[in-house]
Amino acid sequence: LMHGLSHDECCTINSKFRRTFKENNEDGDNNNDKGRGLWALQAIYAFHGGQQSYTDESSIFRGLFGGYSAYNNIVCTGLLNLRDSERMSSGDQFRPDRDDYIPIACSFNHRHVGFFELHIPTGHVMLHNSERILAVPSLPPSEDEGEEEKNNVRHDAVLVWLEEFASRLSNGLVSVERMFPTEDITESVVLYPTIHDKRMLDLSSISGNNGQPQQIPVVSRAVTRGVEVVASSVYVAGSRMYVYSIRVRLLTPQDEDYVTPEQRGFHTCQLRSRHWTIVDADTNSIDEVRGDGVIGLYPLLREGGYRYDAGNAAEDLGPSGPDMEGTFGYQSCSGPVRGSFGGWLQFVPGSLNNPKGDEFNVRVAPFALNNEPDFIF
Repeated sequence: LMHGLSHDECCTINSKFRRTFKENNEDGDNNNDKGRGLWALQAIYAFHGGQQSYTDESSIFRGLFGGYSAYNNIVCTGLLNLRDSERMSSGDQFRPDRDDYIPIACSFNHRHVGFFELHIPTGHVMLHNSERILAVPSLPPSEDEGEEEKNNVRHDAVLVWLEEFASRLSNGLVSVERMFPTEDITESVVLYPTIHDKRMLDLSSISGNNGQPQQIPVVSRAVTRGVEVVASSVYVAGSRMYVYSIRVRLLTPQDEDYVTPEQRGFHTCQLRSRHWTIVDADTNSIDEVRGDGVIGLYPLLREGGYRYDAGNAAEDLGPSGPDMEGTFGYQSCSGPVRGSFGGWLQFVPGSLNNPKGDEFNVRVAPFALNNEPDFIF
């Protein structure tokens, strides 16, 4: 984080600040609507001047607002310092018709899923995709009564947006962990909702919905024969898709729902295959996906950790992978439906090369796919 900035420093560094407040002074009214959206942003920069942009491989993961990964695609959003914001405003990717917007955040690896921008006259925080075709509000409109609410103006939106993120982080609704389990430098704020997030997606207004429940949890948890699966998703508005996270572990004696090796019938078990059921609540359609392992991985679970095995198929594993502590997790992508995602994972007691019993299915309870979240980070 860079040191905080005074009003004069903000105006010296960034032309959007300088021009807006100059116009206010010329009008003789520092409180008019031309720049009220910048006052809340300046309050943030008074505490610190934003973050340094990409300098080395590890800094990709230091974005203040965190992110997610799927396959080799990484998004980790940082709060821009005003010099970088100035460069983006004058760059080729920032069209002249964006003159009333100031970039405030983007992914630090510069593989832009989009930019978060503040609309200077109103204070709205918007996510624009990299082509500037799609614009998505990053938080709901104000619930305050009065003339400003009627005009959908929320001058303090950037503070509300930051406050919501801080609340989710401090209450454990999102976590700090490695985006890639085998690499220490990838520790970051990870935006997949955790088990502490008890929100539900309400589908009651949709007719039919294939006999599915009308309330779908944002985060699901299920335990089968001592194997726990926690699952959730993040909507990527700039790409109109979801990234989802499946986290799997063999419960330990300290955990709720623990069963002993004798009760569950094995000391270790290894993933063989997956079967997903994706329900589109708007069209009443169901898409089913089957395949070996998950993204080429076949974790072997033990109490307290797992072995990170990989291969081309369940019958064609490579050498045994590294032994890891904690929970196995993987991330992937899904299309832009609204509804739910669930299914099961098939495990083998013992290991794939040395099975100790019959295969069994571990439930992945349905979790929400919500393409209209209240807040976008």
